[in-house]
Amino acid sequence: MAIITVAHTKGGVGKSMISWNLAGAFNGTILDLDFQRTLTRNNELRKQFGLKPFKVLEISSPDEFLSAMKKASLSEYIIVDTGGFDDNLVRLAIAYANIIITPAFENNSELFGLQTFADILNEIQQQINHEISSCVLINRAYHNATNFEVIKSICNSSPKFRLMNTIIRDRSIYRKTFNAAQTIYESTNFQAKSEINSLKKEIEQRIVNAIKECI
Repeated sequence: MAIITVAHTKGGVGKSMISWNLAGAFNGTILDLDFQRTLTRNNELRKQFGLKPFKVLEISSPDEFLSAMKKASLSEYIIVDTGGFDDNLVRLAIAYANIIITPAFENNSELFGLQTFADILNEIQQQINHEISSCVLINRAYHNATNFEVIKSICNSSPKFRLMNTIIRDRSIYRKTFNAAQTIYESTNFQAKSEINSLKKEIEQRIVNAIKECI
């Protein structure tokens, strides 16, 4: 079992979009911790549109989260979609994660949002006595952008963050497929599929590397 928690205390950074497409990439189970239930509702639309639904579990408490962990199979990928807030449930999902993915934009406002999230990661680390860091994913980047100095400087200055190699560009196909309750794999857009495939491979490799470090 691998637990991929998509988390950031800042809202509107694309956590649900990333989680949705990761569920498509890994054919995984979604744990919906967001009180807005975006992915739960999108999954209901899949059923209405005649598409094969994902396994989506609405999680509202730490006890429900722990119960879902106990019932998960060893071969299962768990994609945890969190809301843009900080509470005990989100912190539990972060503590249990094999990898934490934090989508972020290349702008100065990210500096403050990521600093706040770093403080939370430090607090969780102190509570569980285990090192925690998050993989920062540049999301919704302009199609021709190559300068990501704001995000790079944040990641270089904080031991809580590791910058991912994958970059997700700002493509309308992501919104189009999501609004149709589809993942990017149900489109014909080669570039977007390549980005999510790259993200999948990088996540797999980072999980493997983390396991090796613990041995």
